Amino acid sequence: MTLVAAFAASDFALIVADRRRTQLSSGTYFDDVRKIHRISDNVAVGFSGTYKTTGRPGEVRGVAEHIINANLIQFGGYKTVEEAARSFRRTIEEETGLKSEVTFHFAGISESGGFGLARLSHHEGFEPAFMVPSNGGVTWSMSRAEFSPAEWLSGRIACLTRVEPSELQKIAVELVMLTAANDRYVSNVFDMLTLQ
Repeated sequence: MTLVAAFAASDFALIVADRRRTQLSSGTYFDDVRKIHRISDNVAVGFSGTYKTTGRPGEVRGVAEHIINANLIQFGGYKTVEEAARSFRRTIEEETGLKSEVTFHFAGISESGGFGLARLSHHEGFEPAFMVPSNGGVTWSMSRAEFSPAEWLSGRIACLTRVEPSELQKIAVELVMLTAANDRYVSNVFDMLTLQ
C-alpha cells in the first residue's frame, strides 16, 4: 500500500511518494522502497503495487520495479509522459497479460510542449490517462491506501496564490504527513522529485 502523488503546472512537474511496503498477511511493514524513479531527462515515474515472492526465503520483488527496469533496458530516453505511458503499457501487456495490480504516475514534459501527467493503472484497465494543467493551474493524480486526502488536496491547491515549485513542494510534504498520520499503510518517510 502506498501514497504516490504527481502534480503538473505549466512550467514544472513534481512527484512525491512515501516509502512504505507492507506485508498484508502479517501487517509487518518496512519503510525501504523508493517509489520514484527518473526514467529520462524529461520524465519521472512513481508507482504503487504488489510485491511477489521470488522463491528465495524472505525475498520479494515489486512487480512495478520489474516493469520499470524492463522499460529502462528496452526503451529509455523518453521525451514525453505520453510516450513513457504507452511504452510501459506494452511491457505490462507482454510481461503480465495486463493482470498486475500496479499503478504508474508519470510526471514531466507532455506532447503539448509544456508539463503534464500520465497515469497507467490496473483500476482503469491499463488504458493511459493523460492530463495537462489549465493555463496558470495545477493538475494532479494520486494513488493511496485507506485514507483519502483528495478533498483536502483539492482545497489546498485551490487556495494557492502562487503556482511555484516551492509552494507545491510544501503541499506535497503536508500531503504525506497528513496521510501518514491517518493511514497505517503510508509512511512519513518519503521521496520527492521536481522537474523544471
